[in-house]
Amino acid sequence: MKKHIFIITLFVFYNFHAQSGFETIFLADKNDSKKIISSYFAPRIEGYLSGLNNGWFYSAKSHKPFGFDFSVNLVNVIYTNDDEVFNTENLSSLNLPSGSLIGTTSLGEKTTTPFSVTKTVNGNNVTANGIFNGGTDGSFFNKTSSIPIAQIGVGISNGFDLMLRLTPEIKLNNGNESLSVLGFGCKKEVTNWFPKSTKLPLHLSIIAGYTLMTANYGIENKSFPSGNESGIQVQNAISEFSLRSFTLQTIGSLEWNTFSFFGSIGYYNGNSNFRTTGNFKAKYKGAINPEIEDLDIPQDIKFNVSNFSATIGSRINLRYFKIFGSFSIQEFKTTSLGIAFSIK
Repeated sequence: MKKHIFIITLFVFYNFHAQSGFETIFLADKNDSKKIISSYFAPRIEGYLSGLNNGWFYSAKSHKPFGFDFSVNLVNVIYTNDDEVFNTENLSSLNLPSGSLIGTTSLGEKTTTPFSVTKTVNGNNVTANGIFNGGTDGSFFNKTSSIPIAQIGVGISNGFDLMLRLTPEIKLNNGNESLSVLGFGCKKEVTNWFPKSTKLPLHLSIIAGYTLMTANYGIENKSFPSGNESGIQVQNAISEFSLRSFTLQTIGSLEWNTFSFFGSIGYYNGNSNFRTTGNFKAKYKGAINPEIEDLDIPQDIKFNVSNFSATIGSRINLRYFKIFGSFSIQEFKTTSLGIAFSIK
C-alpha cells in the first residue's frame, strides 16, 4: 500500500515538476516577471484548487458508529484550449512590438518564446536576450491536472462522519523536493430532518472539507554564458507551492443494493501562494563590459478561486467494495473515478 501511495503521489509531483525553464523571465524587472509568472501558472494552479474540492463523497448516507470506508480516487481537471495560452500586457522592461508577451502556459505543449529586456543597472543602460520556455516537458501532462486522493472516513454518532486525507511528506532529490497532502472533512446526514420518502431510498447530507497541499521542487543550477553575452545564474533555487481549498456542499443519494446515484450542489473557494527562493544573478550586455546584478525575485504570487459547483455520479456496490465515478460542473470541470472498501 505504501508503494502505491508513493506512486500516485509522484503523479501529482511531476505535474508540477514538469514545469521548468520559466526562471529566465526573471531577467525582466520584478513587476513584469511577476505578471508573466502569474499568467503562466494560473490555469494549472486554479485547476488544482478546483479539483481538490472533489472526491470527498460517493454517498449521502452516513456510517453507523465505528463504521468506516477507505477510498482511492483519481480526480481529473478538464481544461480548454484557451487555458493553454497567456497574453500578458503592459510590460515595461520587455521590448515587444505589441507591448504584450504571448506564450504557452504550464498546460500547453513545450514551446520557446524569445524576448529581450532593456534596463538600467549600476547607472548603465543594458540589454538582455532570453528564451521563455513555456509548456510541459512532455505531452503526458498537456491539458490535464490529475489528482490522486486517498481518504478514510469513520462514523461517529448521530449521523456524523469524520474524514481524513493524508499523504505524509515525501522527499526526493536529497530533500530538495517534497510533496504532502492533508485534509479534514465532516459529513452530517440530515435525512431525518425531512419527511421520509416511501418510494425512493433517498438520503441527504451536508459536507464540509478542507485540503492543504504543498509541493516544493528544485530548479536546475545554471551558470553565466561566457563573454559579454547575457544570461542568468541559478544556485540552490527551490520553487514552493502551497494550496488551500475549502468546500461546503449539500449531497443527495439514492441507495439501492447493487447501485446508487448521488449528486450535490455547493460552494468552494481556494487560494495558493507561489514563491521561489535561492541565489539568482543576472548578467546583462553593457556597452563595453557586462553588468551583473543580484535579482530581486517576486515572492508570494497569489492565486484565488471561488465559485459554485454541481456534481452528479453513480456507484456500483459489490458487497464491501464500491466502484464510483462522478462529473462536476464548476469553473474547471472535473471527473472522478475511484474504488472504496466500506464497512457500515
